[in-house]
Amino acid sequence: GDRDIDTRYHMATLQLMVGQFPAALALADTMLIESPDNLLAWYVRGIIADFQQDTVRLGEVHREFDKVFDAESATRL
Repeated sequence: GDRDIDTRYHMATLQLMVGQFPAALALADTMLIESPDNLLAWYVRGIIADFQQDTVRLGEVHREFDKVFDAESATRL
């Protein structure tokens, strides 16, 4: 619904803790739609890939996270 990115991140984290990976991934995806370089969304996607032992996806997430890290960190959000 009308949840902000921070709320969606916290909800995704809770869903990760109980193994609801598809729901957590859906929240991360909505975060990226609103903010394509959002580090928290990439972090959630990385955690999911790690839990699922998907090394290909994890590598992709790491590359994307690294690509946007400096610019996003500079925003000081």
